[in-house]
Order: sequence, then C-alpha cells, then structure tokens
Amino acid sequence: MERTLRDLLSLRSINLRDIKEKKDITGFTFLGLADSVPDLLSNIDSGNVIIWHAPAGLLPITDSEITRFTIEAPEGFHWILSERELQEGFEIDNSLKIEFWPPEKITKWIGEAVIVGDLEARLKHKKDQVKTIENNEINTCNTKTLPPQIELSSWMSQRGLSGLVSTPILLESKLWIIQGEIIGPNGESERGSWNIFEDPWSDKISEIENIRELQDSLHLRILRPDESRWLNLENLRELVGGLLNVRRKSEMHENTQSDTVRSMLLQRWSFNKEDATMSREKILVPGWIIHFEEEKILHGLNGRLYSP
Repeated sequence: MERTLRDLLSLRSINLRDIKEKKDITGFTFLGLADSVPDLLSNIDSGNVIIWHAPAGLLPITDSEITRFTIEAPEGFHWILSERELQEGFEIDNSLKIEFWPPEKITKWIGEAVIVGDLEARLKHKKDQVKTIENNEINTCNTKTLPPQIELSSWMSQRGLSGLVSTPILLESKLWIIQGEIIGPNGESERGSWNIFEDPWSDKISEIENIRELQDSLHLRILRPDESRWLNLENLRELVGGLLNVRRKSEMHENTQSDTVRSMLLQRWSFNKEDATMSREKILVPGWIIHFEEEKILHGLNGRLYSP
C-alpha cells in the first residue's frame, strides 16, 4: 500500500523530500515533506505538508495514539493516509493541524486513478508467476460481466476487516458455447446449446442459463490468471460431459391381471462429448484487491480470497 500511495502522490506532481527532524512514530510511516498539495486538502491554503501512512491493523486508531503522534511528530501541518479507522466516536480536533484520510477515502482515490488509467493496478507476484493488469487492458463495452454475489462492505464487516483498503478490478474468465446432443437410454437424441462458465480462479465450471440478462462491463482494469490455470480441451470435454449428463423422469406402464400399474423411473441421458463443438469468448468476474500486508484477490462470486 505504501508504494501505491507514493505512486498516487507522484501522479499528482507532489514531490516528497526528507527532513532532518524526522523520527519514527509507532503506527505511522513517514512518507515525506511536500512543498504543496494542490486540490487535495481542504483546510490548508499553502505551505509545507508532512505526509504519513498508517498501515493496516486490527484495531482502530485511538485518541491516545493521536496524542502521542502530536507529541512526537515534527512541527507543521500533517496529512495522515490511514488504512485504519478512527476509534468510534473520536474526532481529531482541527487545532491539531492534522488532515486524516480514512480507508474509505483512500479506496475512492485509488479507484478513481485506476478507472481513468492513471494508476496501473498490480499485485505482488511469485517468481515465474507474473500477474499484472496490462496498461491498455480495459474491457470493451461488449464484454459481459457476471453479477457479484457478495456485498463488499458486509463481507469485510463480518470478518472485522472494515479498515482495510480495497481496489475494484475484473477477473478474466471464459464463456464456452457448447453445441451438441444428449442421448437417451434407447438411442434417441436431442440437440441443444449450453453456455458453460470456466472460472480459472476457483478451478470450477458451471452452466449459465440466462446469458442475455448479463450486463455490460464497467471500465475497470482486468486481471488475467496464469496460463496454467486454464483447462485444456480434453479436460474441458470430460468436465462438461459430467455436468450436462441428466436424469429424466419416465413413466412406465405394466399390465397385471387386475389392473395397469403405472410407475416413474429416472433414466439417464448422456451428453455426447465427442461430437460436440465448442467455441469461447471472454467473460468477466467482479472482484477486488484487498490490501492486506500481502495483497489478496477477493472473488466477487464465491467470496473467497486467493493469493496472486
């Protein structure tokens, strides 16, 4: 997060420099002294601003922490970019010459920079597994996005993570259009078309029934999975075969000496995976980068966190 904040400040032409009286303050990281901060701060007209970063933590910032900060910090006007909320009910007095930005305001600032393309959203990556969002990879309006199944603020609140910063992104996946047939127990067949969603992030496939109801995508950056996460055609056919096999009710009649007995049977209809044709297109999944100490991907459909 510190690197992202430095990038944002640089994009706004805010040049940071060191100061001799700088000292470490527990819970606050010194970013630098700026000669001016144009258009960003409401309660300062001009002059130097000392900028700080308050890293993520489990507990909110208390009034005693701010008191200690004012005692230990150098003289001047301070701007604190915080990944932690202020303690409930506590407000920083204007006389302390502190501009405090909570996680929500930082998230909005980052999101706006990503959307307009000023800031490249990126994840830390392991060796040989590069996962970045391409500079020019902004989805076109004809690319569809699946609707999110989680509400971000509720998800974070339930896990005690409300103070963390998040960045909205889109996760690239595949939509397979399958043309083929299912074959009944007596050799009868029915042709059909199916829309199969391949999710490389959760390693699952599923059928999408109401494909026409999907919405056009927002203009967000797209995160691509590692190439090794995609299914090859052979494995895809096997999984699709298992997914599209169905059991149907069939009515059977049996004549006895006194009456006709009617019974219901479940009969298996098998998908003919060998002769099916498959075409694909891109489909997107909503998600967020959650800025823990080590960033994680929050999947917008299943609510699970994935490592980059």
